[in-house]
Amino acid sequence: MKPRPGCRAFFPWIALWIVFGLPASAAQGEVYFRQSSPAQQASSDTFNTVKFSPPSPIAWKAALAAKGRIRIESELPLVYVAMNFTAVSGKRGFAKVADGPVVKDLSFAVPLKDLVTDGKSPVAGAWTAEDLIKEFTVYAKFKQAGPSRVDLEGVELVEDEKVASAKAKPAQTPTRAALFEGRFELNPAARGVHPRLFTDAKTLGTLAGRFQKDPRAFERLLPPIEGKILSTAPIPLQEKENAWFATKLAWMAVCWRVTGEAAYLEALRKWRPMIEGFQPIVIDLKSPTSGNRDLTTGGMLLGFSILYDALHGKVPEEELAVVRRALVSQGRQAYESLSSYGSYAYEQNHLIIPVCALGLAAMVLADELPEAAAWGVFARNMNARSFPALSHDGWFFEGINYWSFTMVYPLSYAVALKRTTGVDLLGEPPFRGIPEYLVHTFLPDPDFVFDFADWGPRVEHGDGFQRGYDLPWHTLPTRIASLLPVLLLQERPSPLLSDFVKCQTARLTNYSSDDSLFFLMSGIEVPKKSVPMPARAEFPPWHHFEDVDVLHWRSAFGDGNATALAFKSGPPAGHHIATLYPLYPEWRPGLGHAHPDAGSFLLWSRGGFLAGDTGYGTKRTEWHNTLVIDGQGQIARENSPFSQWAGMPYDRLNRIRLTNTWLASAVAAGTAVLEDAYPESLELDSLRRHLILVDGRFLVVLDEVSAAKAHTFASFLHGDREPRESGRGRWISEHAGSRLCLQVLSDFKASKVEPTVVETQIYPGPPRPQQRGYHLELGASASRGTVFLTALAIQAAGEEEKSFSAQKAGEGVVEIRSGAASCRIWIGPQADLDGAFAFVLREGKNVVAAGLSGKRLKSEIGTLSAKSGPLVLRRAAGAWKAEGASEGWKIE
Repeated sequence: MKPRPGCRAFFPWIALWIVFGLPASAAQGEVYFRQSSPAQQASSDTFNTVKFSPPSPIAWKAALAAKGRIRIESELPLVYVAMNFTAVSGKRGFAKVADGPVVKDLSFAVPLKDLVTDGKSPVAGAWTAEDLIKEFTVYAKFKQAGPSRVDLEGVELVEDEKVASAKAKPAQTPTRAALFEGRFELNPAARGVHPRLFTDAKTLGTLAGRFQKDPRAFERLLPPIEGKILSTAPIPLQEKENAWFATKLAWMAVCWRVTGEAAYLEALRKWRPMIEGFQPIVIDLKSPTSGNRDLTTGGMLLGFSILYDALHGKVPEEELAVVRRALVSQGRQAYESLSSYGSYAYEQNHLIIPVCALGLAAMVLADELPEAAAWGVFARNMNARSFPALSHDGWFFEGINYWSFTMVYPLSYAVALKRTTGVDLLGEPPFRGIPEYLVHTFLPDPDFVFDFADWGPRVEHGDGFQRGYDLPWHTLPTRIASLLPVLLLQERPSPLLSDFVKCQTARLTNYSSDDSLFFLMSGIEVPKKSVPMPARAEFPPWHHFEDVDVLHWRSAFGDGNATALAFKSGPPAGHHIATLYPLYPEWRPGLGHAHPDAGSFLLWSRGGFLAGDTGYGTKRTEWHNTLVIDGQGQIARENSPFSQWAGMPYDRLNRIRLTNTWLASAVAAGTAVLEDAYPESLELDSLRRHLILVDGRFLVVLDEVSAAKAHTFASFLHGDREPRESGRGRWISEHAGSRLCLQVLSDFKASKVEPTVVETQIYPGPPRPQQRGYHLELGASASRGTVFLTALAIQAAGEEEKSFSAQKAGEGVVEIRSGAASCRIWIGPQADLDGAFAFVLREGKNVVAAGLSGKRLKSEIGTLSAKSGPLVLRRAAGAWKAEGASEGWKIE
């Protein structure tokens, strides 16, 4: 991140500040060693150690620092992360990086002046310039032996006086007053120039010339002259019905600038009395979200800012002054309200939307209204706290619908900030992971998405229903704001995002007024013909979003009949936010759109959901494909619409995680660590859900529970169609062109199939239940330890249902058959498996593939061993071939 004008470049150094209390301006000198490529190590020992060897010995000096980033994947309790240094003389030194028990992703900077000579070192004494470092290791120490994976990147030895002079101490807490510190200045080239937020006079002139030559090319972006938008009778803008009309006024202004059509300006001028009489929206400080006045404030500021920017210098000053007064009054009121909050939900759309819009108002007014600079400082500092919390790895915890609704504001803020000040935030959260999020959230049928969190229609303001309630569940296509991927692609080119836009082109034709407004201002042209997502070696059809701990996998891009899986097990808003909460005492978590769905999985195949979610409504764990214990779910307030996590410490929730993740062309697997998702009163010792999908056809789910006292357990599986029982512990569910066959391979006390009825009333008022598909519930008798073992096969609708069978072939071993294919799957360490997962896949009697996530597997193909990381083998021309660059494996 470039330093923002007049303030500290805060967040890029946050990890160093947390560990050492460093100022943000820490300077770096000569680099003595740098490991550019990531280093990885899988281990099943108490220690997981990665060694680094400089090309030549490095003389120790007090100004040296060891830096890098470590990611740890293990369900084992961590003792600490540390470093060992070895000199040419044999002297050994030790330095602590971080203590456990939970370190998942950490950037570190260790001063070598604090190096402690190991008590067992063959050479004693303090470290001096005569000690030449020949190698060093970074290692994680766990409380017991077991599988772990360590990834290190950006490791270097560098001269850094700031790090060397710092003393280890607790993180300093930025004060609330810091929100108002700094300066906000426009680039000299932007001062006195309009428009400047999202376009410029040259671009508009070029577009006007294109319009004169080919008006039809702009038809999709312009409201019809005789249409509803231009003929709408003006009413006061601050009224609820028209509070969002400000962006439509901006649209009319830009349409006039591009086309020269007087009808657009005439329609806009009809609103002058309403703009003159505009009274700014006041946010209720006692209940900021009441009446959504915070959101409508954002809409008003966004629209008025663009309107003022577009009209500046093109209409008589008296007309421009009317818009200026409205914009200034709303900006002034928004700043007064927002800056008066006693606490902030930095990750919540209700805060981010008005703050980003206030920042836009500052950018358009800063060179003519001195107080606007204070708005810009405040918005910039607020967003420096909000943006890293909003979506650290790209995956949006509020769901795709809220992503689309919210991200218009952060993205427009970041684009305008880059244009007006030169500060570029687009390579950082929440923008950095957008391409991966969109590509993996939209399904093989790009009308549909993995519908996590508050997706879909809801009760509107307590007295009506949004569009979609008249349709069967999961038939409502998902649309996003078209401007988001297209505008980001223009500002930050990405082959993956380009592929997504080309695939979605046919769905980007019915633009909203906001889409059309931004497309007109920027001159963006969207391709006219959709193409399937291509297969690219550098972008495999799977991804692990490590912050929120969701893995996505599909059998192929570009295939409408593909199978796709998502498996989720992380804290409500991700792991990274846990490092941010302690920094700001005024932070009031706003997690109302997250769901209690840890351990849940969604499954799509051949055009339909085989395991789906239940959408927007009040929150209950049993409405997700996961576990309920003694009738209790994962949240403190079941059936609440928004405040469901009240009273649950985020440090505890942060221990919910995915481990043993394994993604390759033939397999998706992971272990959900879930005991901390449930109330402490249950006294759970361990709750693990192991899931593995092989070849997009064979799925095994193993739940293992142990507790200090006896509990009853229930497992839920939701789908769009009612499953039918076809034998003891066997159910069949069909949807679209696919079939899900399920066989329970463990004891269960009871089962039932029922409609899933979700309470949709999220406002005070009468209940509004709605059926959203069906669910299968499996229940186990009360005990201190329970195992659910379920085998599933995914078939095409035309396959022979009776060809499916599944049985246990040992503890943690399952044999599944479907049609001519069969698969044996191993889960967890056991006699035949030293590792987390393994499989052998057959077509008829021929073994065609095998995989191992671990060190060793004994199977029908022999003893397969691997030294480095998960391994997938395919049989071709009588020989085994490893996927990718896998090395160090053998079959004996």
